[in-house]
Amino acid sequence: MSEKRKKTEEGYPFLRYLTTTNFKIDNKDMSYTFIIWMSNFQLLRFRSATHIYVDCSFDVVSKGFKQLITILAEDPITKFGIPVSFIMLDSKAKTSYLLCFQALHSIVTSLGQIQLNLKSVTLDFEKNFS
Repeated sequence: MSEKRKKTEEGYPFLRYLTTTNFKIDNKDMSYTFIIWMSNFQLLRFRSATHIYVDCSFDVVSKGFKQLITILAEDPITKFGIPVSFIMLDSKAKTSYLLCFQALHSIVTSLGQIQLNLKSVTLDFEKNFS
């Protein structure tokens, strides 16, 4: 991935996670790739949010990917959603979501060192989220 997609224009981290996970389920080789982008500002907003919105889009993703997940944090004053993370996945399988959200949680909580203020989540329906 080019350096342009890894940092903000100011040179701060933007790419937070890029991985391909390989494993076996019932003797079948599986592989999931996902990418998480989030600026420092977005990370701080996510950490302080009490409510987030999770939206999934399918038609706007790059070749090789199946889904874009956009996470928005509700601004406590305006109540508008502010984008705080963008995630691309190459699968819509439940395991892919699980791995992705575990990685996101690790990033946002600094591997469990930071307590989130999150009280609720609104998401569009995706059967593998349940």
